[in-house]
Amino acid sequence: LTRNVVSWNALMAGYTQVGGAEVVVGLFNQMMAEGIYPNAITYLALLNLCNRAGLVKEGKKLFSNIDKPTLDHYTCMVDLYCHAGCFDEAICVIEKVSSFYRLPLWLVFLTACHKCMNLELGRLAFDQGIQLGGDLAGFCILMGNLYVEMGMHEEAKKIESMRVKELRKQNE
Repeated sequence: LTRNVVSWNALMAGYTQVGGAEVVVGLFNQMMAEGIYPNAITYLALLNLCNRAGLVKEGKKLFSNIDKPTLDHYTCMVDLYCHAGCFDEAICVIEKVSSFYRLPLWLVFLTACHKCMNLELGRLAFDQGIQLGGDLAGFCILMGNLYVEMGMHEEAKKIESMRVKELRKQNE
C-alpha cells in the first residue's frame, strides 16, 4: 500500500491527538524513508506533537527545516517555548516575524504568562499588543485576569476601563 503525504499527515495528526509520540516519530521516519517529503501540514502535526510532549529541541530542529513557516508554525513554536519556560526564545521567534504576525503571537505569549502567573512578561506582552493595535479585547481580558489573580485589583480596574473604552470606540 503506497501512501501520499496527505495520508501520512492524517495518520500523524491522529496519533498526535491521542499522545502517540513514538508512533508519530516512527511514521515520520517511515514516510521519509519512502521518499515522501513533509509539507506544511506535516510540520504542523509534528510541532503540535513536540508542544504536547515538551520536546523543545526536537521542535526547534523541525522548525528550522520549514522553508516558509506559516502563522500556525510560529504559534506552535511560541507556545512550545512558553510551555517549557523558554520565554526568551519565544520572544526571539516573535521578533523575527513580520509585524503582521506579531499581534496573535503576543496574545499566545500573554496567555502563557497568565497560566504561569508571570506578571513582568505579561506586562511586556500586553504593552506589545497595545503598540501593535488591532482588537485589544483579548489582551485586556487576559491582563485584567492576571492582575486579579495577583491581587492587583486597581490595575485590573484600569485595564477593564481601557477595554470598555476600546469597545465604545469600535461601536461608534
